[in-house]
Amino acid sequence: MKKAIFFLALFVLTLPAGAAENKPAKVRNNRVDFGPYVTGMALSLAAAPGYKDSAKVTWEAYSKESDRKSVWALAPEDVSIAENIVSRMPVLVVNAPAIGCDMAPRLMFLVDPAAGAGEGSGKLFAYEYNVCDTSGMLNTEMMMDQYIAKYGMYDRKDYDRKMIVYHNVMKKYRVGVRPLEGVAGKVGLTITVLGDEVFRSAYQNWRAAIRTATRKAQREF
Repeated sequence: MKKAIFFLALFVLTLPAGAAENKPAKVRNNRVDFGPYVTGMALSLAAAPGYKDSAKVTWEAYSKESDRKSVWALAPEDVSIAENIVSRMPVLVVNAPAIGCDMAPRLMFLVDPAAGAGEGSGKLFAYEYNVCDTSGMLNTEMMMDQYIAKYGMYDRKDYDRKMIVYHNVMKKYRVGVRPLEGVAGKVGLTITVLGDEVFRSAYQNWRAAIRTATRKAQREF
């Protein structure tokens, strides 16, 4: 009897830990629709007059960039990154001619292996959007506090960028929020939206393309 009570007590003590491990990730509902931009949309500079594209670089090179002013963009945590793939997968960052309120200063596209160099060669993976205080009565801390009050406590913090990060937004996005910079006389937030499915799709396409290329090369030997 005593032995049965001991094992029952042990089960009760270990149940919370086990239950926590199996608990599904919290689904967030942060807003992700800002302006005309939707992750997965094709690159079209004609639809964004004044935006200028930068030179294409590989994902590997971009992810090692230490410049804080580059777009915050990370691969999904569930993707096992292979260097031979990300060293070939290009990214293209599109910049607005000026930074202001209620606009997207930068957009990042992932380029498909089958695409050409022209329009439509990329899919929107990440974009930033500036939201300003229109009352003139708030400071940055108050803006951040109001964001957290609306969407709940963040999942992690990027101290280098002074950014708070939310995971599993609508099961397919990540959202980063940091203080607005570069707009004189305005207080606000820069909200960055990452479409994880866009990265996964691009990564799988590049992996398939490289696999096909290696098999084709073998036939030439």
